[in-house]
This record gives sequence, structure tokens and C-alpha cells, in this order.
Amino acid sequence: MIFQKRKKWNEMFELLTETDIEEVNERAKKRLRFARIDEQTLKFVREAGEIILPHKPSIVEKLYSSIVSDNTLKEITFTYSNEERLKKILSEYIDRFFRAEVNQQYIDSSISIGKVNSRFHITPELFIPAYQLFVQIITNILIEKLSNKPNRLTDYINAVQKMASYDLQLIVQTYVDRTETDFLNRISVMLNRICRSDTTKQLIFSMEKQIDEIHNVTANSEEISASIEYIANNIEKVAEITNDGMQSAEKSKETIQKSLTNIHEIGKVFHSLQDNIYYNH
Repeated sequence: MIFQKRKKWNEMFELLTETDIEEVNERAKKRLRFARIDEQTLKFVREAGEIILPHKPSIVEKLYSSIVSDNTLKEITFTYSNEERLKKILSEYIDRFFRAEVNQQYIDSSISIGKVNSRFHITPELFIPAYQLFVQIITNILIEKLSNKPNRLTDYINAVQKMASYDLQLIVQTYVDRTETDFLNRISVMLNRICRSDTTKQLIFSMEKQIDEIHNVTANSEEISASIEYIANNIEKVAEITNDGMQSAEKSKETIQKSLTNIHEIGKVFHSLQDNIYYNH
């Protein structure tokens, strides 16, 4: 038996300066480069698929059992789907994953999963553990089948993990973006409804009314000030007449009477102001 020399861990980690996957846009290339995914990675995933796909029915059953074991996911499944449909979706995803044809169609397919998750409120805290179970099952099968071929095993596991990480990133990012957009749209609709509501119109009318009342109070205050100033002038006149020796008692009497009349007028203005504020509130 010829034993393979095992690769060292640092020999398995190489940064990519560019990816040779061409059928995607520049943004996708940047993500693929960061995830260290190139055509060699896709080749390893397809080769791993030859080992994994014969076990697809069992994998689907385990994934389905795990999903419906969670009460929230179970409720979502049977509210918006059913057992047969969910198993079909899982089976189709496994086929797509191991075809490893990374192009715009592949990216759009992963994005659509994120949109569905957002629509049915399948949060990352629910989706990520379920997805990680898929990766764990694949890893365990590869370890079982390739235990005597450590280098190939390492290449396949690394390739599968890279692809799974890339897929998961696309799905979760789409979920977050879509959920935030929907939330902001709902806030916008709510604010528009508030602005159009009768209650808001009444509040605006009430504010305008309060402003008018303030203007009235200001005007009445000015009127009171003018009356007080008038009385003061009359009192000064009375003092002058008294200091002159009360030369004209009749004239003093008339002056005092005018002062009393003005005081009465101030009282009427003050009560009018009180009534105005009371009834407007």
C-alpha cells in the first residue's frame, strides 16, 4: 500500500488575487475571490458530488426531520408549504449545489432563497443552523468514504465549505437587505397615513387656534397697558389739582369719576380675556 503524504494545514490556505470564474459580474468576482473560490474549487465540489448524490434521499429526510423539529419552522412549513414540496426544494438545492455552475443564474437562485426567507420570516437564527446541518452531513459522508485518501478528503471538504459559505452569505445578506427595505417601506406608509388622517388635521387646526389665542392675549395685554397708563395720567392730574389747593372741587370730582370709569373698563377687559381663554380650551 502506498501512503499519501498529508498536506500541512498552511499548504491548504492560499489567498486568491483573482478568480478565473468569468460568468459573473465584478461584484460577484470580488466576493468569490475573498471566499477563495475558483474553477479548481468548483471541480472539487463536482467530484465530491459524485460521492454525495447517491445518498441524496437520506440527506433530504434528515434535513426535513431537523426542520420540522423546530416549532416555528414547522408552523411556517405547513402554513405556506407541505412536506412533499419542501422535500422537493431540498432535493433541487442539493443538485444545484453539486453542479457547481457559478454564474448569474446560480447567484439569482441563492438570492431568491433569501427573499423567500424574508417573506416568510425565516430568520438567520433559524436558517443558519439548518444550513449548517447540511454541511455537517456532507462532511461526515466524505470522511467516511475517503478516510484512506486524506489529501482528496481535505480538498473536497475545503471546496464544499467554501461553496457553502458563499451560498450562505448570499442568502443571509439578501434576507437582511429585503427585510430592512420592507421595514422602511412600512414606516413610510404609516407616516403617510398619519399625515392624511383626520386626527392629524385636527391637531394642526388646534395648534393654529392656540397661536390665534396667543395673538389675542397679546392684543388684550396691550389694551390693559394702555388703560393703566391712562389712569396714571388722570391720577397725576388729580394730584396736581390737589397741590394747587383744590381750586376747583367740581373739576377734581369729574377727573376722579373718569378714573373710576376707566378702572371699570379694565375689569371688563380682564374678564373678557379670562372668558376667551377658558372657552377656547
